[in-house]
Amino acid sequence: MKKNVLTASLILSLLAPPLFGGTIKIPKDKPVATVKVPDSWAPEETDEGIAIESPDQVATVFLEVTSNKKADALIEENITWLTDEQKVNVDAGSKKEKEFELEGRSWSRISWDGTSKEYGPAIIGFLFTAINKNKILTVTYWITKKDSEKHLPALEKIFASVKPIGQVQAPVESATEYSFKVINKTENTIKQVLVSDDKKTWGKFDIGKGINAGKTVKLVWDKSTNGESCKQWVKAVYDDGEESEPSKFDFCEADLEIEFEG
Repeated sequence: MKKNVLTASLILSLLAPPLFGGTIKIPKDKPVATVKVPDSWAPEETDEGIAIESPDQVATVFLEVTSNKKADALIEENITWLTDEQKVNVDAGSKKEKEFELEGRSWSRISWDGTSKEYGPAIIGFLFTAINKNKILTVTYWITKKDSEKHLPALEKIFASVKPIGQVQAPVESATEYSFKVINKTENTIKQVLVSDDKKTWGKFDIGKGINAGKTVKLVWDKSTNGESCKQWVKAVYDDGEESEPSKFDFCEADLEIEFEG
């Protein structure tokens, strides 16, 4: 489908629910976000992110990072691709807009009904979510109406997996505030407290200029990051550049204290 960058997977992959592969950073050169996609959806790089497609070509999705100022241009470019290159007829009167939350992340959606000679009736649209103050993740999707239902669970998991790089992900889906104490028992200043659910992609807490030797500080998980596992890996980065060994903690534990010792 789109831009001919996608390849079909084996028909056998259609016989079972898709298995989700590793974490993909987008865009590749200067990543600001990560996403998890099924192995069978064969992700391919684009200039600003990745393109994925279900093995049966029912769903095609582009996840691209752009600046706030360039979002309109990206939308226009993708609509032009659909109408001019793919000969898709868009029903302007079917436009729908919706704001929603998924795993604590706010999204905006614009969608239309469309049709093409090759693929028939479909739903086309855009999803938007802020990654940081300057960047937006724009999702362009084309989902053929026939057989679309079977791919909705996988699509929801893909969108729910989107995480900004450098932003900590919080434990469990809840409105409760989660906090813990960090105790610096070393002789160095802790410059960063990093957390990860897979020891590959790390987020960090805002600890200002650092945690001085002998000091104790309380850190609070941002409510917008609710939805992750309680158990996370933690490590500290010191003012001399050294890092502590990662250790796993249960952040749902009440009165959790994490001691860093020299």
